[in-house]
Amino acid sequence: MQVSLSKYHPATGWHPPLPIALDSRSTLVLAFGGSRYADDPEPFFALADAFPQSVHAGCSSDGGGEGCADAALNVAVLRFEHARLAAATLTVRRREDSALMGAALGAQLPQGGLRMAFLLGDGEGIDGEALLRGLRGSLPRCVMLAGGLAGDRAGLAKAWVYGADGHLPAPARACVIGLYGERLRFGQGHARGWQCLSLPLPVTRACGKVLYEIAGRPALAEYKRHLGEHAGSLPGVALAYPLAVTDAAGGAPSIRSVLAVDECRGALVLSGSVPEGAVVRLMHARPDDLQGSSERAAHQALAALPPGARSVMISVGCPARQWLQAEAGCSPCTGLRPAELAGTAQVGFHSFGEVGLPVGGAGGAQLHHQTQTFTALAEA
Repeated sequence: MQVSLSKYHPATGWHPPLPIALDSRSTLVLAFGGSRYADDPEPFFALADAFPQSVHAGCSSDGGGEGCADAALNVAVLRFEHARLAAATLTVRRREDSALMGAALGAQLPQGGLRMAFLLGDGEGIDGEALLRGLRGSLPRCVMLAGGLAGDRAGLAKAWVYGADGHLPAPARACVIGLYGERLRFGQGHARGWQCLSLPLPVTRACGKVLYEIAGRPALAEYKRHLGEHAGSLPGVALAYPLAVTDAAGGAPSIRSVLAVDECRGALVLSGSVPEGAVVRLMHARPDDLQGSSERAAHQALAALPPGARSVMISVGCPARQWLQAEAGCSPCTGLRPAELAGTAQVGFHSFGEVGLPVGGAGGAQLHHQTQTFTALAEA
């Protein structure tokens, strides 16, 4: 596998120049950058001209970070020697059709020899949980799923997704890349690092992403009670105290950010749905806990690859979490020092939801928030 990284900046253009010699039907072009590129088609015209045979994909990044996605458009060009690629892209015109669109994406991928599927979607205009559920149900259970959602937690910028259909980046889109071949090698790590601070509490009233009551009491009041002295710093402090949500069936918990508080209704607005009858637990982490979790997850992803193989690491993670990691003096993208990443190219984006294995590792892929996933790719 050959890997090349380039950056585009409106003021200076491409650096280094795009590696046009890597264009082929077995080449994957990944592009991640800020929301401004939804209205700046220039770099995408250049990518289309440079790589007419290749499979293209990408999305906007929530925030910035060196090695992930900053003010520039970050591009990784991966030319596989043995692996094969397929892709599907579509627009989700109605949020309630997200599950059907996920199934439609999966149906467009040839299933023979499929090893891995990498999903990108607009986390604001699409129901990411339903999209993933539809995709997961349409693929063989042995296929590894990775990826994440684009979005802006502040709601000030529009997300975009860049697909394999030749269209320019746009909102309300989703794409999936299928990777095939017995010589493809991949590893996945999922960093959490959060610790539970409360006992399990039942959700007694909720609708979609809005949590109204916990254990028969207003959700906001109960949340503040557990925050104690930190409650006075709401809503900003909420990102440091997400909730672990376990459904009524007792499955693996999913991590949900508290995006906003509704003082009038005494409610919490979460980053993902929470069903009535579920159980929630308040969580918190120190920067060192997040850093250690990222280091272990990145090592886990790389450990699955052949020693010495040329590889790429794709990082998808919450920007608030990565800011806390940076405060601990570690790379906000991978959690590893440069010496530990020798021979491994890095690319990724700051996400509005991460596709990863459930807590405990059993069952199908789930959509999490305030976590970080690592997907390492190589060939044997």
